[in-house]
Amino acid sequence: RDQSLEAVLAQQMLLLFGIPIGIQGYEGAQTRAEHMAQGVARLEQLLDERCEAEAQYQELLAQYPWMLGQPYTKVLRHQPFDDSLIPDFTAVRCYDECHDIIELKQPFITLFKGSGQFAAGFNDAWNQAEGYLSYTIRNRVYLVQEKGLRFEDPKCLLVCGHRLSSAELAKVREKTSLSGAISVITYDQLLGIARHVVDLVRTAGDLQLPATQANLRLQPTAAEHR
Repeated sequence: RDQSLEAVLAQQMLLLFGIPIGIQGYEGAQTRAEHMAQGVARLEQLLDERCEAEAQYQELLAQYPWMLGQPYTKVLRHQPFDDSLIPDFTAVRCYDECHDIIELKQPFITLFKGSGQFAAGFNDAWNQAEGYLSYTIRNRVYLVQEKGLRFEDPKCLLVCGHRLSSAELAKVREKTSLSGAISVITYDQLLGIARHVVDLVRTAGDLQLPATQANLRLQPTAAEHR
């Protein structure tokens, strides 16, 4: 074996995350770990500055979708289901090429009341996720034929919350345990996942990639649209 066992296991974990070992497309002589670390640094900056602009986080995850730690080959931003239902992202699962939904809320919305019960910010986000999922179930054939979006047993990932207490996190876990279709990660968890993935890339054996190679596609090509 040419590589260490740690490197081999890290490569396998990256594949489970839907991250190809030979991922390509970084500027100049930059390694992919350096490129990915820029995304982590940007997320840290947004949180440190208490940025409340949801679009900033959407743009970040559109560029670095691996931060979600999910097995997605690509994410598509603002793909409308109809005129009123436009999720932040639809994501293509690497194992069956079907779609999931990802919905972001800026980190600093109030998720809990002083009583410890969910506040309107959380309930509104949860209801929005349920609305998206219900629509995909009722209109599965339409979405495939007219939108090219294939939903089979769809899930919705909600990204919201920052520096929640242990009691608040426990309440979120209790809520998600009752729903097999909606999961929640906080921005602290998102940051932890992103740091972990970068560490995996370094352990797996970083790659020096020329800028002339094709970039990882985040949007469908014209042929895919057709």
